[in-house]
Amino acid sequence: MTINSFRLFSSLPPEIRHEVFLLATPSRIVHVSQQHEDIDDFEERFNDLAPCQIKLHPSLTYFARNWRDRILSYKDLRSQRKLECYGFSTSRPVQRPWEPSQLTPEIPIHWLFEHPDVAYELLGKSYLYSKAPIPALLHTCVESRRVLINAGYQLAFASRNHPPMTWFNFKNDVLCLKYDKTREYFNLLDNGSWGTGNFDTQSLQQVRKLAIDMAPPLLTPGYEYDTEDCVLRTLRLLPRLEKIYVVEWSLSDFDDHLVRKSARSSAPNSLDADTERDPVSYGREAWRFIPIEEVDALFSLTVQYPYDSWDIGCMGYGAWPMANFEGLPGEYFSYVREYTKNCIRVDMDSVAKEESRAPYQVPEVEFGHICTEAVAKRLFNDRQEVWRQYKLLINGKEPPRPRPVTPTDLYWQDDWEAFYAAHCPYDYEDETHAARYLLKHRKVNQPRRELLTEP
Repeated sequence: MTINSFRLFSSLPPEIRHEVFLLATPSRIVHVSQQHEDIDDFEERFNDLAPCQIKLHPSLTYFARNWRDRILSYKDLRSQRKLECYGFSTSRPVQRPWEPSQLTPEIPIHWLFEHPDVAYELLGKSYLYSKAPIPALLHTCVESRRVLINAGYQLAFASRNHPPMTWFNFKNDVLCLKYDKTREYFNLLDNGSWGTGNFDTQSLQQVRKLAIDMAPPLLTPGYEYDTEDCVLRTLRLLPRLEKIYVVEWSLSDFDDHLVRKSARSSAPNSLDADTERDPVSYGREAWRFIPIEEVDALFSLTVQYPYDSWDIGCMGYGAWPMANFEGLPGEYFSYVREYTKNCIRVDMDSVAKEESRAPYQVPEVEFGHICTEAVAKRLFNDRQEVWRQYKLLINGKEPPRPRPVTPTDLYWQDDWEAFYAAHCPYDYEDETHAARYLLKHRKVNQPRRELLTEP
C-alpha cells in the first residue's frame, strides 16, 4: 500500500519528532553574496561629514594583520601635526575605537579625508545576503523551529553596518564564497576578492566548513610559499575551519544549455519542461559538491563543450602537473591535498610565531565542482561518456563527435564545428596537449559509477 500521508506524527513521542526534524534538514552549501554602496555615492556622503561624525568600527582590529602594513606604508600618515605640538593640552581622554599598538596601529580620521579609497573600504555601507533555500522546518511550526534553532540554526553573517539576514548552521552548513573580480582593488581588509573583510568577526570565528573558488588557483605543486598570498590571508580570518572545499567548476562554468537540459530531464512531465529556467529560482536550488576525478582532464578531447578542462586549478594549466605525476593512478589528488595542507600548516605556524599565539587547526582539503543536483547528474553521465570515448582512443579508434541533443546545439552546430576545425583539430598524435599526453603515458582511473556528492 502506498502511503501518501501520515496523520499521527503529532502523536509520536517528542524525542522521535525532534529526530525526524533534524533528519529532514540536511546540510546545505550556502552561497553568501554582497551588496556594496556605490563608491561615488560614498564619496559624496563622506565629503559632507565632519571628522567628529566619523567612527571606525572596533572590529577592524580583527583584520589588522592584513591592513596594518599597507596603512603604515603611506608616508603622509603622520604628516598632520597635533595641537599638543603648539602647547595646547586637555584633561579629556582621547576617544579612539581601539587602543593603538604595534599590531593594531591607529588610523587618523583626518588622514582618511585625504584617502577616500581607503575610507571607502573601512566605512562604506554593505550588506550580506543569500539565495540559498531556507530550511522549511524553520517555518513549519513552533516546535520544529525551536528544535532547529536549538540545533544551531541562527541568523548569521552581518556586516559592520547591517544586521544578519542568512539562516546558517555553523556545525553542518558550508559557507560558499565566490571570487569577485570587481572587488580586486578593494581588498584592504582581507587581501582577496572574496569579501571576507565585510563579514562580522563573530561569524568568521565560527565557520567550520568553507567552499571557495580560487583565482589564481590554490596552492598546487610548484607553488612557492608566500606570506602575501591572498588565499592564505583569507584563511587566517577563519580560525575554526575544519574543511575547505576548493571549487574548480561552479555554476558560471556550466553553460546555459546544460542547465536548461538538466531542468527538462529532472522534470519531464512538468508544464514548463520546455521553457528556460528562471535564473532567480535556479540560484535558490540546493547545491552539491562533486569531488573531482581524473577523467575531468579528458573533457577537452571528447565532450569539450560546455566543459573547460583547461581551467582546473589543482591539475595545473592544461592538466600538465597531473600528466607528469610519477605516482600511481588515483594518487594524484591525495598528493595535492596533502601538499596544500602542508602549505597551510607552514603559514599557520609562521603567523602563530609572529603573533605569539597557538597555531590554528589545519583543515582538511577537498577539490571538486559545485552545481545543483540536476546538473550534477548530467556531469556524472558525461563522465561516463568521456570514459567510453577514452577507451576507444587508447585502443586506436577515433570516437564519433558528440551529436547535438538540444535545439540550441543544432542552431550553433555549424559555428562550433568550424571553430573546432580551425582551433581545436582532433590530432591525437600531438603531445603538446596534456590530455593527449595522458592517453599515451598515463592510465586514467575509471570514474565512479555511483554519484558522490557532499555535503
